[in-house]
Formats: sequence, structure tokens, C-alpha cells
Amino acid sequence: MSDSQTISSTRRKTHFKSRTGCRTCRSRKCDEERPSCRKCLKRSLQCDYLGVDVRTNPQADSPKSLLDVELMHHFTISTAVTLAPDAIVRDLWRTDIPQMGFATDYVLDGITALAALHMARYDSNRREALLAHASLCHTNSLSKALPRITHVTSQNCSQLFIFGILTLFFNLAKPIEKEDFFLVGRGVVPEWLYLLRGIDTVIQGQDAIMLSSVSLIYKTSLARPFTRNL
Repeated sequence: MSDSQTISSTRRKTHFKSRTGCRTCRSRKCDEERPSCRKCLKRSLQCDYLGVDVRTNPQADSPKSLLDVELMHHFTISTAVTLAPDAIVRDLWRTDIPQMGFATDYVLDGITALAALHMARYDSNRREALLAHASLCHTNSLSKALPRITHVTSQNCSQLFIFGILTLFFNLAKPIEKEDFFLVGRGVVPEWLYLLRGIDTVIQGQDAIMLSSVSLIYKTSLARPFTRNL
């Protein structure tokens, strides 16, 4: 017998062992075709691969993130409708302001805070949790926006104006506590009056805001002579 014949007769057939094949046919020498291996296709089985680590982003589907999505939806279909008597301005709150929020974090926090406060009035089962979330978002909005108040420009005046309006609405709508007062009491000027004056300060000298769509909110929601004389 020749050497070539000896090698040929003693050569072992290659054995393919799948380590990342699908669970369904791993014992049947999975060929690891994707998205479904041939053996599973042949048997009309669902191909379930081993060794594939499919991870979801925990931040994307965390309870807090889901709540914020719910609150944005609530803002656009419910809260925004309560913010102005004029239909055009209501549409502005429903569409333009959320878009501004997606580009400006402190506006987004302000939207979420107000929506949570509004939802808490109707959802008694989650009232305390919603009020706590509203307070957190409101605090976040303040911490991000207040440092910018001293640097109002044509680029950020519209955003700061909307922040001011959202903050004003939040303070007017939040549950009244024992130490709170609205118009009179203790001889101290209420916080919301200071907010009105702060909003007017943002407006002053910023022609850009009067040329933008948010000027409709100013013209219909605030009495300019009143704020100017504070």
C-alpha cells in the first residue's frame, strides 16, 4: 500500500462543532447561518442563537424615562390646552414648545415638571410620586437656567422666556402649603410677582424674541404694562 493510500485511509473526517450555534439545533451541527440556520429553516423551527448577548439600554426603558415620555405626552394632549385661551397659542404650546424642549434641557425639565404637577391632580394613586417628580424636574430646570439669566442673548432669549413662563405656571399651580401665600401675607411680595418681573427683564432689549413665534405667548398671556410697572 502506498503512503498516499495510507494517509487517505487513516485521515479522519473533519468534525464541525458549533459553540455559538442556536439552541434549537446545536446538537445537529448548526451551520450558524443568520438570521436563521438552514436546519431550523428546514424543520420550520424558531432559531434561537447561543452566545448572542442582546442588551437593552437600561436608561432607555427605565421607569424614570418612561414616566418622562408619559409626561410629555400628557403635556401635549392635556396640559398645553390649559395654558392659553387662544387656539393658536395652545397649538404653539403643544408643538413648538416641546420641540424647543428637545433642544434645551432646562425647557424640557420645565415642561416635565408642569406636566407632572398637572397629572397629579387627576391621578390620585400616583399623586405623591408625581409631585415628587415635579419638584425634582423643577429644581433641575432652575439649576440649569438661572446661571444663564445674567447672559441673555438673541440666541437664548426665547428659551429663557419660556423657562420663565413655565416656572411662573409651576409656582401658581403647585399645591399650597401652610407657609405659602398668594397675594398678601406677612408683608412680603409673593414669589410669582418676582417671576413676572424676571420674565419682563428677559424680554427687554431682545428684539429677537418679539420676532419669534413665542412672542404670541407674551402678547396673549402677560399684560406688558403690568409687568413693566412692577
